[in-house]
Amino acid sequence: MGSNGNHSLSVVLQRVEDASKVVFTGVYGPSLRVEKRRFWEELNVVRDRWVFPWCIGGDFNEIRFVGERSGCRRTTRNMVAFDDFIANHELVDLPLSGARFTWNRGESQSRIDRFLICPGWSNLVPDVYQRSLIHSVSDHCPILLDPRLQSWGRPPFRFEIAWLQAPRMEERLGEWWSFIKSKGPSDVVIGRKLRFVKKKLREWVKEKRAFDQNRLRWLESRIGEINFLEGEGNGNSNLREELGRIKAEHNGILLHEEISWRQKSRVKWLKEGIRTRHIFMPWLVLGGGKLYSSDGSLRPTPEELVFKRLDEDQCRVLEKPFEEEEIEKGVFSLGRDKAPGPDGFCLAFFKHVGHM
Repeated sequence: MGSNGNHSLSVVLQRVEDASKVVFTGVYGPSLRVEKRRFWEELNVVRDRWVFPWCIGGDFNEIRFVGERSGCRRTTRNMVAFDDFIANHELVDLPLSGARFTWNRGESQSRIDRFLICPGWSNLVPDVYQRSLIHSVSDHCPILLDPRLQSWGRPPFRFEIAWLQAPRMEERLGEWWSFIKSKGPSDVVIGRKLRFVKKKLREWVKEKRAFDQNRLRWLESRIGEINFLEGEGNGNSNLREELGRIKAEHNGILLHEEISWRQKSRVKWLKEGIRTRHIFMPWLVLGGGKLYSSDGSLRPTPEELVFKRLDEDQCRVLEKPFEEEEIEKGVFSLGRDKAPGPDGFCLAFFKHVGHM
């Protein structure tokens, strides 16, 4: 359940634990002054449609106070209208931690991105706050609405395709896979190898995540320093070149995280192909009459049907044991992120090991 407007998209969400409902509205405010009045009217209609707790967030393309835009010296009518909208709906503008501004381009800086919540939302999700994240691609700074959820312990093991892009990963997997040299049935040997590889991967992932997090913190700190210097008018060509290199590295680390989350959520991006949706049409109405529908005639019963039968040669082919070549062909024809079993290894791992 939801609605969409010219500048907003709203959805009704239901919590699993208590079936309570909340409304979230994502916005992208207009930049033209003449359209801002219709923007607030659109949001008023959204709020009047539901009585559930409301959270609204996104790019409002407007500031509330003079100090939220560099170089701003006076309060405008649009700023007053934004402030009145928040007051009329008794919304809470959560304090922003991490940065003063959420958008910058050259020397221009503004806080035009934010989350607003009603008191009912904060009752359902207490201790919520918003903080800015470092941006390396967009002019906008990502804003995280953090409910400070508790940790539920270590997640189960899942092999991530993004790991295959790490330097020397092919060499590592080959060493780990060949390290166990045991005899016995194939399934037992493979099971021992998988358990050993899983153990080594857990150790490697722990070290890599610690390194990436430390590296991200340093990159984000340096990006913040350079942005501050440029905002103060102390930028130069060397700093801009350094900023470009740092943002590229920062974006590369985030891209690996994106691949990981994409696999976890089982999302297929458009560039990877679209799965065709089959549409069932029970009948077609034309000129008041139904086409392709049942004509009411009796259908034959199963006893009246004559089915084709397999001959002895065809039966023998079906009953033959699977050959290694057939199994390999079947495995390598499946998607790389498919079929993670209880061991947590997806097809990408087995395909990779199969080529070693």
